[in-house]
Amino acid sequence: MTGYGRGDCSQDGFKITVELSSVNRKQSEISINLPREMEMLEAQMRDAINKHIARGRLTARVTLHSGGNSAARMHLNVPLAKAYTKELNKLAKQLKLSKNTVAEIVRRNRLTNTVDKRSRKPNHPIISSQTPTSG
Repeated sequence: MTGYGRGDCSQDGFKITVELSSVNRKQSEISINLPREMEMLEAQMRDAINKHIARGRLTARVTLHSGGNSAARMHLNVPLAKAYTKELNKLAKQLKLSKNTVAEIVRRNRLTNTVDKRSRKPNHPIISSQTPTSG
């Protein structure tokens, strides 16, 4: 079960690279290294990996790169920004804290997550669209 694999995907001006390496072991041990922007995906990735391996030490390294060209400009999701602002304002009022204090608490503790309304699952399209299927 010793092996190494690497794959790339480019989408919307960003490039994601995933490297997997494995070593034979009697027990299952999974190590996942993610960029900070993607840390909330660790449990989802661990579950996907566990569906395909039963034992061995597997290390997954994920890197995310922006294209650096004009096509990789950030696009602001205005309706989502307004929804976050509304919720943060409600929370600030409930807790009797300043809006800046609430925003800092949310940012430091990574308390936000977007959810697909139809499936009620976290919405991470670049990952879910590239998840391998067993054949």
